[in-house]
Amino acid sequence: MKSSLLFASFILAISHCILLVSASPAATPASSAGTPEESAIKKAVDWMEANPTKLNPSCFYSGYTTVAGKKVEAQHIVNSEWIDKKLVPYNCRLIGEIVEQSGANPDDIKDWSTVSEKFAQLVAGKVYVLLGKVVEANSIWLKKESPALKKNNKVTEVEGWEIGADGKPAKKAKKRGTV
Repeated sequence: MKSSLLFASFILAISHCILLVSASPAATPASSAGTPEESAIKKAVDWMEANPTKLNPSCFYSGYTTVAGKKVEAQHIVNSEWIDKKLVPYNCRLIGEIVEQSGANPDDIKDWSTVSEKFAQLVAGKVYVLLGKVVEANSIWLKKESPALKKNNKVTEVEGWEIGADGKPAKKAKKRGTV
């Protein structure tokens, strides 16, 4: 009697566990869900691949120029001069804007190399590039974007700009091969 009571308790405990497991929502392994950064990158890349014509015209930027002891960053010039003041009438698309348009959160992306490289691989037509006099050797521009643009046969022209000693952008070469 005692053993059948123990057996019944054991069966009841197992049944209870089975009910709990089957009643809970299906768990997704953490590795398949990915981090917020991985999700944002995937969302942005998928959107770019599905909408390549919405990437053009495009702008790339990197580096800085030292003016009166201060770094003038290319990103600052793009945002404050080209975009905010509309000094460059090209309506060019920036990678951060593309990521936002994809529905991904740019704040989730810490390493922009994958997204930036894909952007450079998919753009077409005329491309605008603003560089500082100093571009770090480990920059995304030198490691990912420039090589991808050089291989991209859909890029027909590159309009190069450089931040001058006065801190202002100045137009440079207009050649495809000078990326």
